[in-house]
Amino acid sequence: MTEITTVNTKTRKNRKHDFTDALAEITDQLRLIDQKITMATDNTIEEEFQTCHQDLYHTAYTINKLEQKQRMKRKKLVHNRFIPNQSQKRLS
Repeated sequence: MTEITTVNTKTRKNRKHDFTDALAEITDQLRLIDQKITMATDNTIEEEFQTCHQDLYHTAYTINKLEQKQRMKRKKLVHNRFIPNQSQKRLS
């Protein structure tokens, strides 16, 4: 009788040990999956941010260039005496 009890006890311990190992392996796999998803999400967000930032910079650059061209055209069309000189200010 003690022999059967000992075998049952060993079998239960082996099952518990196998279950614990399987659970630890699943936990490690879930952690790796979570890490991969987090990294992929971070990379996607970073790429989208960089793209939007470049588009914004390009738009601002284009607007500044157009403003400069408009000022140059205005200077060429209007004689200098009709353009108020903003650099000279009265000192009081």
